[in-house]
Formats: sequence, structure tokens, C-alpha cells
Amino acid sequence: MNKLLQELPACPVALTVQIIASRWKLLIIRDLMEGTKRNSELLHSLEGISQKVLTNTLRDLEKLGLVNREVFAEVPPRVEYSLTPLGYSLLPLMMTLYAWGAAFQRHFNLNQDTVDNDQEYFAQIYSQLQEHTQTIDPAIFDSPYYEQQMSFINNLLAQSDFSAFVQP
Repeated sequence: MNKLLQELPACPVALTVQIIASRWKLLIIRDLMEGTKRNSELLHSLEGISQKVLTNTLRDLEKLGLVNREVFAEVPPRVEYSLTPLGYSLLPLMMTLYAWGAAFQRHFNLNQDTVDNDQEYFAQIYSQLQEHTQTIDPAIFDSPYYEQQMSFINNLLAQSDFSAFVQP
């Protein structure tokens, strides 16, 4: 077991936050949910990230087993990044974050053009997930309450009044 994994906290919530919560990790995972990307594609899609930070973040995600790095023996060399089955197991979390963000946007009438692309985005993600279904351990999604939790979250998001949480 690598040193990075040995230093993770025991609490599952703290562990998850430490693994994926950084300015760039979730956005890299989001982009890779859509499919395999080259370094230049990620650099272009992540406005404001430097090459050094992208490289270091991809290395961390690779060490954690969330991202696969494939090097092609070509001139010039080509490197592609994709999610591992463990990386794809973050899909429910990413969908929940996306749904919450879209509900927040709708509530405050923000970026409506982004909200209108929900179905297209989820169709693309679902397509990628279907391609990797056989490589994802079904136990990751095997929770007796998983569907109830997702239903509860979706209902909560649909009815949320975010103004109660925002200071004037």
C-alpha cells in the first residue's frame, strides 16, 4: 500500500473529502467522466490551471487509483488519461453535485444555458458508464438505501429554497 493511502483518515466522509476535495480534482474527474482525454484537452477545459498543477493533480489521482495514465510509444509521445473503475464509481456523487449545482442555478436564475444542457450531459456520462459497466464492481453501488437516497436528494433539490441559506 502506498504512503498516500496509509495517511488517509478513518472517517469515511473525511476520507472522501481528502481524496477528491481540491480546487481541481473534482473538475478533472468531471472531464474524465466524459471519456479519455489528453493532457492538452484537460489543460484547455480547466480554465486557470497551470501545467504543473494539472500534472501533480493527475499524479495524485493516479496514485489513489482513480485515474489511469496510458503512454503511447510514438514520436512525439502521446499520453491519455481515463478514469479507472474506481474513478467511475464516483458517478453518483458527481451526479448529486451536478444536480445540486443546477438546482442552485435555477433558484437564482444563474447560467441558464448550462442548466439547459443537463440531459445532454447526463446522456454522455451514461454512455461512458455503459461502456465501463463490466469493469465497475457492482458492490460499489450495492446499498439497500441507494435508490431511496437518490430519490430523497432529487426531491429535496427540486423543492429547495436556497434563499434560506444565503445571507442578504
